[in-house]
Amino acid sequence: MRNIQQLFVAIIITMLAACGGGGSLGTGNTGGGNTDVVYSLDLTLAKSNGLASSELSQATPLTVKATLSATNDGVIANKVISFTLSDPALASFSNQSGTALTDANGVATIVLLVGTKSGAGQVEASFNDAITNVGFNSAGDGGGTVDVSIGSLTLLANKLQLGSGGSDKVELYALVKDSRNVLMADVPVVFSTSPTGALGGELEIVKDVTGNDGIAIAVLKSQIDPSLRTIDVTAKVADKSQTITVNVVGTSIDVSAPEAMVVGDNRTISMLVRDFTGNALANQTLLVSSALGNTLSMTEMQTNNVGQAEVIYTAINSGRDTVSVSGLGLTQVLDINVSPDEFVFSEYPEEDIFLGSPSSSEDTPFVTLTWLKNGTPWVGEVSFVITRGIIFADANNPVADQTGVKVTTNAQGNAKVYLKSDSAGFTTISASAGEGDDLVTAQLSLEFVANTVDSVEVQASPSQLGVNEQSSVRAIIRDSKNNPVKGKTVNFVLTGDAGGLLNPASGITNSQGIASTIYTATAATGANSVHVTAKVEGKSGSTSLSVGQRTLFFRFGTGNTVEVVSPTLFRKEFSVVVTDASGNPVANQALNIAVTPVNPIDVASPNSDEWAYAKGRWVMLPNEKEFEYWAPQFSSVIKDATGTPPDHDFQINEVDPNDPSKTITKYGYYTRCQNEDSNLNGVLDDGEDANNDGFLTPGNVVTVQQSETSDENGIAVFSLTYPADYAGWTHVNITVSALASGTENRNSRKYILSYPSSYVVNKAAAPAKNPFGSSNSCGDTF
Repeated sequence: MRNIQQLFVAIIITMLAACGGGGSLGTGNTGGGNTDVVYSLDLTLAKSNGLASSELSQATPLTVKATLSATNDGVIANKVISFTLSDPALASFSNQSGTALTDANGVATIVLLVGTKSGAGQVEASFNDAITNVGFNSAGDGGGTVDVSIGSLTLLANKLQLGSGGSDKVELYALVKDSRNVLMADVPVVFSTSPTGALGGELEIVKDVTGNDGIAIAVLKSQIDPSLRTIDVTAKVADKSQTITVNVVGTSIDVSAPEAMVVGDNRTISMLVRDFTGNALANQTLLVSSALGNTLSMTEMQTNNVGQAEVIYTAINSGRDTVSVSGLGLTQVLDINVSPDEFVFSEYPEEDIFLGSPSSSEDTPFVTLTWLKNGTPWVGEVSFVITRGIIFADANNPVADQTGVKVTTNAQGNAKVYLKSDSAGFTTISASAGEGDDLVTAQLSLEFVANTVDSVEVQASPSQLGVNEQSSVRAIIRDSKNNPVKGKTVNFVLTGDAGGLLNPASGITNSQGIASTIYTATAATGANSVHVTAKVEGKSGSTSLSVGQRTLFFRFGTGNTVEVVSPTLFRKEFSVVVTDASGNPVANQALNIAVTPVNPIDVASPNSDEWAYAKGRWVMLPNEKEFEYWAPQFSSVIKDATGTPPDHDFQINEVDPNDPSKTITKYGYYTRCQNEDSNLNGVLDDGEDANNDGFLTPGNVVTVQQSETSDENGIAVFSLTYPADYAGWTHVNITVSALASGTENRNSRKYILSYPSSYVVNKAAAPAKNPFGSSNSCGDTF
């Protein structure tokens, strides 16, 4: 009977294997009798949302689901399923053992994480003799740690309103937990904003991988675009994402305009645009409109560098007008009451008003306002206000510090007020009458000016300049109370310069009391040897200028790294800082760069540092047994000498063989050889081939770009490129030169070709042999 049962099981296994079905069978024993249990496995792959997939990547880990089934009521719960990979570089499992326990339904799951290798592979699941597998494609973009059992992602913000401008910010926190609400560390989080471009603000990623607290952090700012708007911020982990909306607030448009006007009048409407912190916003577009269709000098404009914009409003239609100013996502509206009345300044000074009190009250400056209704003079009270000086109704009785006064119009509809100021500058006189819809206003601008010259100050910028350069010279004229004096003719006189020019020779002072001219330097004169004098009404002042050749200063700098271009080629980067005599950076300066072997200034008597190449060999330091690195050791010659030679490289003290109580000092000289091309003509002339190899030694073994141009910071960057075997043994001279104001400026620096640390740390691979040889003589190539 048992043989029949075994035969029956074998037939079933054969039938199932022939049918496929994604699994295989194995046998087991229930332990409660002699009936065998046949196990089978089914294997599937799915994304975290449950959809079937075989594409594995960092963003899309896969869940491996093994389903165990059994015949004869075999137990399928709490069985250990083993998982293996065809290639561990393609992927890995979410636990170290690669095993999972089946639940009551016989289902065991494990998570498949992407590896660092791309390609196709297989996951195999097994239980006893039951084995099955399933294929997948790996993107190979692993290497980071991604917890694929992510249960939730929460995006939080410390506030949901972001002030426009660079100082305000919104702090964003992405909180990641697993399915058991355990905080997850080392999970990459991707932050993003929409809309794209400047409208989406600026994201600063503070921490894009969660810490032990499960939090990744970003900061949102709106530094570039100050407009009012909403920004959607999204945090994403694997297939989970969450978005919050941040409102950009704080940008304001302050509009200043008259409350009332009369038909035919025109006024300036001023606008000031500021961000959340109160800083002015320049170059912002504003749109202006009038509901009554009154005339605007422009309907679209941009703010200036202090955030201001102005438009001239001309009242041609009466009624209550609504003026709208819009931009940056907001709109400001204001009402202007346009009256059909005539309410205008009919008399006022046509010339500037001199400071102080006139010689008689009859000469006191005044303005007259005329008020008509339907063409008929109107008697009523008018309020006057002045922004500089004082305003008063009686010419014989000026009231100190009075900036406002009320006057009733006469039978002709006229109201007269008087003006006075002790400080120079523009003033605005405003008049108003009535209230509500009957309110009318008028405005007038005048200027108070000083007339008596007391001091002359002369300034020049720049005060130091080169030949053919220019300096702006200005004279500032003031009265005894330091007010600028307007309208005075200033004559400019040049002394101490045989060839310089002043143009123009004279100028008239403006409202700031300034008259200007231009000095052009035509020859070098030395320090403070040019004098420009300004003369006006018996007063004068002067300043000095210096004209000379422009001098450039070069300073070399380099780092501590050498680039390995290839196994046989090194590259060393240098920076040159170009400044003028005052230390200011010189931008866009063309520089010529040359690299040649070091050559003595006096070939017959070279200095100890004027060598071009050295002979020697690489040795192990500190020794072969305790090797740390290779170092170049120069060959040398030991000589006896009387006294102490000034030019020796090192000395050795030995015991005197004839008298052990005494020592003998010997002096060593490194075999460092001179450049054979002593006249630097690149030609092997007679008597130059000291080592008899038929070539100029060392020759030019370095390449460098011929020219570079300094940037806005006065910095230029260049690189030396040279064969690796010349490093450590070759001494070159780097020269940078340039022309400025017709004068050549140059600077140079000696440099021993260096090598990277990686070149000398392998004990088994010594650096390349010295191409110049290792003997202690410059007369051969050995």
